[in-house]
Amino acid sequence: MTIEAHCPSCGTPSRRKHSHYERRLLDTAAGGQEVLIHLRVHRFFCSNDACDRHTFAEQVPNLTIRYGRRSIVAGQALRGIALALGGRAGARLAARLALAVSRMTLIRLIRALPEPVLQTGPAVLGVDDFALQGWVLAANLGHDLDCWLRLLVLHDQDDLERAEPDTMRYRLYHLPARLSTHARRRHLRIERTWPWAQAFVLAWQRLTHLPVPA
Repeated sequence: MTIEAHCPSCGTPSRRKHSHYERRLLDTAAGGQEVLIHLRVHRFFCSNDACDRHTFAEQVPNLTIRYGRRSIVAGQALRGIALALGGRAGARLAARLALAVSRMTLIRLIRALPEPVLQTGPAVLGVDDFALQGWVLAANLGHDLDCWLRLLVLHDQDDLERAEPDTMRYRLYHLPARLSTHARRRHLRIERTWPWAQAFVLAWQRLTHLPVPA
């Protein structure tokens, strides 16, 4: 039983209990079976008279977050599935792992993620001249291709035209798709629920309609 909790607004410890209620959390599966955690959560009075929050609910470290309906570990697992597979495919895999959620829930998890931290410069460089020259050539080619892509097919996409390279990689260059063959043709099947699927399809259509250089 929790005796003391800290106010999330001012950090003041409190032992004055206001009430309690039952909270249920979806956790990662055990033995292929769904795990549902039942918690008895206490609500405390804030002891700081100057604090705007009069009462607050306790949180279990490394297990719960405010308004969360699943454990922190389960949330991390679902976010990883959503980033790797997108909506429908991710929902099918989550159901197999006894973490049944809808495709739109996975999409909301993706949209709630912060933008990736941008890194400037290469993480690793070769020490010999050949490795350095090869890296410089590859970096220049990649930069040229990225610039031409923005100029030719993304000129009217405000969120992508001036996006950072890591943002382009996160939104456009790395996406959940499946390559299949049918009737002697190869098809790239993209999840419709992927937030940037429409931008990728538009870019691909514009690239394929560019005139062939003479």
